[in-house]
Amino acid sequence: MTPVDKARLRRRVAILLVVLPIVIAGLVLGGVFLGFYVGEMIGLRGSAIMAVTFSTLGLLVSLIIAYVAAKRTATI
Repeated sequence: MTPVDKARLRRRVAILLVVLPIVIAGLVLGGVFLGFYVGEMIGLRGSAIMAVTFSTLGLLVSLIIAYVAAKRTATI
């Protein structure tokens, strides 16, 4: 691995360490808001079950994104 490749890998890892927590938090919080909205639309006022369901889906999607990003970064 050349010094240029090492620098590129180091930069890419640093970017992932900054971006991935933002993506995870955004998808989980988006799932919470979407869950409360859908719960309100179907008449489940005050029920958090839809919010928990959608936030869990957001977490699963963000974990898949993190896995794919880490796999792509590791194969440079």
